[in-house]
Amino acid sequence: MSKPKTTVAGIYGAGGEGASGNPKLKELVERKGGRMFTSTVGGGDDEIIAYLKAGFEKGNQLEIYGHSRGGAAAVRIANTLGAMHINIAQITLYDPVALFGGGSFNFDYPNVMKVTNYYQRNPTDHLMSGYEGNMANNPFQGSPVSGSFQWPEIRNVNYTGNLSINHINITQYAINHP
Repeated sequence: MSKPKTTVAGIYGAGGEGASGNPKLKELVERKGGRMFTSTVGGGDDEIIAYLKAGFEKGNQLEIYGHSRGGAAAVRIANTLGAMHINIAQITLYDPVALFGGGSFNFDYPNVMKVTNYYQRNPTDHLMSGYEGNMANNPFQGSPVSGSFQWPEIRNVNYTGNLSINHINITQYAINHP
């Protein structure tokens, strides 16, 4: 029996292709044969939804990966696809952040089978002034995610308290330590 085909979408966090955890995310998505996208508070969602819908209509399983605000976009897009009765096999999030009303962290439909969310709520840079051994490079705190139904199966991996993990390096760390 052959393995089902997969359509993979990755969604960049803020700052573009070279910022934060985006290079590692792009490497992962492209290694899986997927395509990277940008979404800013809903702008760009239509292109991502069309790409995933086309894969679903071909009978492919869907996978979505998102870092930072791309993680919030992944949840928002999953909810839009849920309203269209389109199932998603897996979503992997890296420190999802919703800036400027960019999304919620709740899966409103039972259309996603499995979610893995790596996040941290360590002190941010602006709270670290005067902190001995300032780790810096933590501009944002990520968030846990939840669901309204039995599905998706959600695994929130909380790195809070491990001060060597921050918003900038969480993607690389989580990819290397699943």
